[in-house]
Amino acid sequence: MVTGAAPIAIIALDAAGESACPNRYRFGGNPHVLRQIDMARVLGCETVILLARQPDDEDVLASQHLAEGQGMRFRLVTRSDMLAKMELGDADVILFAPGVWVIDADALRDLLGKPVLLTVDAGPDAPELERLDMHNVWAGGLRMPGALVSDMAILGQDCDPLSALPRIARTRQLRERRANGGLEDGAASAWHISSFAEQPGDPYEFAAGWGYAKVASWFAQRNWSATGPAIAGWALSLAGAIALYFQQPVVALFLAVIAMMAFPLAFEVRRLSNPLPLSNPRPGGLLSRLPYLAEAIAAAALGAGLYLRTPLLAAIYAALVTFAAVMLVRAVATPKRQVFVSGPVLWGIAGLFGVAGAWWLAAYVLTAIALALIAAQAYRARKLTRP
Repeated sequence: MVTGAAPIAIIALDAAGESACPNRYRFGGNPHVLRQIDMARVLGCETVILLARQPDDEDVLASQHLAEGQGMRFRLVTRSDMLAKMELGDADVILFAPGVWVIDADALRDLLGKPVLLTVDAGPDAPELERLDMHNVWAGGLRMPGALVSDMAILGQDCDPLSALPRIARTRQLRERRANGGLEDGAASAWHISSFAEQPGDPYEFAAGWGYAKVASWFAQRNWSATGPAIAGWALSLAGAIALYFQQPVVALFLAVIAMMAFPLAFEVRRLSNPLPLSNPRPGGLLSRLPYLAEAIAAAALGAGLYLRTPLLAAIYAALVTFAAVMLVRAVATPKRQVFVSGPVLWGIAGLFGVAGAWWLAAYVLTAIALALIAAQAYRARKLTRP
């Protein structure tokens, strides 16, 4: 018997009549069902009930391992009548349809923090879920009193919980809320329903912006790990250090620039591969700081280039000032300007000057760009706060 006031999550790994369940789609090496367990954890669920046909299924075992590893109880239901007979006490139950995913924990709590039946407008773009009436389709999210689950008993042991529970909630006149349009605080844009049938397209469009995120999403969709980009970053950094030893500052700087792109890519792939992105986002750790290693090599390359035509102390001073300016501008830059002040862009500019032997000009230009952007940001902030 499952008791307690904490909500109980019901997640389907095998839906009736489906040959390929969307919750079996793999992204970053993990089945989508693990992300729904993460959603349940965000909502405070202490118990996960998994609807699946085979108890020894690989995805079932992965779900059990994750749930119990997070301190949650795990229950496997292989027949609908087993669910109808469960005594759920005074707890709410939260039901997710396969393919539902959320990108914002606060929006998830806003949508399913209280008993509610989420709906979307019926139409050509409506998800292929339970149709409630001519105008409404179930949106794949439901929170209802657990006592109502026993109503499934009158429907027989072959009924589909994904069809029965939304209809029971509607019959009991549970509060309804749209999951598309009209939701405050951007919650509507955080709720997604996908069949993942668009492979090899990317269903996780939230990760597919541009640059590192776009490429990392491409890696994660193909279930490639972060190991490759991380090793590439280390190898390029080492090659850059070796180039410095052999007094090849231009080569060292461009190797460092490529390493600056490899390390963030590895970090993004690792972040997207996290099965608990909402409830337990992984700390950045060493991987998030490795781009600074590549930038330090780039600064050393700039100093080595300056040393070809200037005293050692002056070269070190100019390289350190340039490095500090580059670091500072990124700390104050707005998200819209991040691309223009990223390490590969700024140090790539320095490399172009280095090819022409204009190392002092490279230091001047980088420092001037950084100071100009810092001044622009300070002016903008002053303008916004001026009464």
